[in-house]
Amino acid sequence: MSHEGDRRDEPEQPGRSDGWSAPGGGWSAPGGGTPQGPPPGYGPPQGPPPPGYGGQQGPPPGYGPAPYGQPQPQDGRLPKPGLVPLRPLGLGDILNGAFALIRNHPATTLGLAFVVMAVSATISTLMSSGFLAEYERSLEQLVSGQVSPDDPIMPVSGGSMLLMMLGTAVSYLAVTLLTALLTSVVGMAVLGHKFTVSQVWTAVRGRIWAILGLSVLQYLIHFALAMVMVVLMLGGALLGAFLAATGSQALGAVIALASVLLGFLGGLALFAWIGVRIYLAMPIVVLERLGPGSSLARSWRLTKGNWWRMLGIVALTLLIVIGVSLILMLALGLLAGLPMLLSDGDLGMTVANVLGVVVEALTSSITTPFLAAVTTLLYIDLRMRREGLDLRLHWVAQQGVPVGPEIYRPEQHA
Repeated sequence: MSHEGDRRDEPEQPGRSDGWSAPGGGWSAPGGGTPQGPPPGYGPPQGPPPPGYGGQQGPPPGYGPAPYGQPQPQDGRLPKPGLVPLRPLGLGDILNGAFALIRNHPATTLGLAFVVMAVSATISTLMSSGFLAEYERSLEQLVSGQVSPDDPIMPVSGGSMLLMMLGTAVSYLAVTLLTALLTSVVGMAVLGHKFTVSQVWTAVRGRIWAILGLSVLQYLIHFALAMVMVVLMLGGALLGAFLAATGSQALGAVIALASVLLGFLGGLALFAWIGVRIYLAMPIVVLERLGPGSSLARSWRLTKGNWWRMLGIVALTLLIVIGVSLILMLALGLLAGLPMLLSDGDLGMTVANVLGVVVEALTSSITTPFLAAVTTLLYIDLRMRREGLDLRLHWVAQQGVPVGPEIYRPEQHA
């Protein structure tokens, strides 16, 4: 549903920040001193405003040919300079745009994702190796009946468990950083711009602490929601057990089962409601340059009235990601297990671990860009529907104005 009445009367004049300059025209990294004006060839766009601004009817005179080699349509509107059409998006537009990102930007999607996830998977595997070795040894002792009463209750040491938890944290932060980098790629690919890996890093590196802060806040929120679900289910089970012990066992069992089921469904509904409302915080913190708390609040306001649509698209995307992950893990996991079958001892285990890291990196390098693209395109779609972002992007694309992520900064937050 398009909210034409919410669109602003004036487009935001893009300013320079964070070391951005025109694609293909070189980059100026942050920290090079305070600029004394815009870089050469950059300034306020010249010429008339875009269609729909200032009450002008029809395309203005001199609305020249569309950039990027595309033909100029008769109505003066640019159909598709990059991943998606510059209009409110449907489900097909979002999914096609996510696939187009991977297809048209392989170096800054598949390549970047594979490198980041391979490094994180290697670190995580090394940190978890001690825990897995101790657990496997204790399991073998349990199966062979060699467990004695003097053995410790915990089958693994506290140090190995701590290292495993740190390895999990490394993987989580790697996915967060990769998602932020890919969000920047998607934001610019909507306008047809292609950036190198170094340019993407230059755009995002000034936001690292805000990105990490947001990831911690989101993790704490999700953890708290999961604990609410556990408490509701545990409370129902304890209530049923109490009734079964003091009265009818059948009635207690029914109440316990019903309480656990209602607690699970209620906790799941709360998790989904809040999770969807803060789902767009990452694109906001990267593209709008807001802080972690402000990004969560901005996402909450932006998704108001679009919860069911957001839930459907996010759920479908997660189903696609889970399905692709399972297929890849099963197919490639069989290859990773062959060395253990063909070779005994430490050599087979080492080769299997290396192949396991490769399998994990390959799977993540495909699913993470797709998920990041859908999330960012959902954000852009809501901005188009609520704030007229499509008019601003259309104007910039028609005029050929060199921009960076500042094009997504609203004049005031809705």
